[in-house]
Amino acid sequence: MKNSTYLSKSLQSKGIDFENVDNSAQIIQKSPESKELYSDSLLRPRAASRYLSMSESGLYQLLKKGVLVSYKLSPKVTVLKKSELDEYVQRCMKTA
Repeated sequence: MKNSTYLSKSLQSKGIDFENVDNSAQIIQKSPESKELYSDSLLRPRAASRYLSMSESGLYQLLKKGVLVSYKLSPKVTVLKKSELDEYVQRCMKTA
């Protein structure tokens, strides 16, 4: 129950109304500000590292250095925006 409350508050802070019906989470309304978050594909760190063709530890080093940004949706769910990963690849290609 604690995790669903955290998730609910996390989504509400992003302008998303959240409702838990029969233990299945449902988003019932999105504010205009939340469209940016959901217009992108979101990738978990393992999928993001595969997308970038690098190790997970390499990805975490980039996150630690601030080169990439991750978003915490709940205590156990971290995601990265695919569009930001694409921008990172473009920056790397320009410097090479």
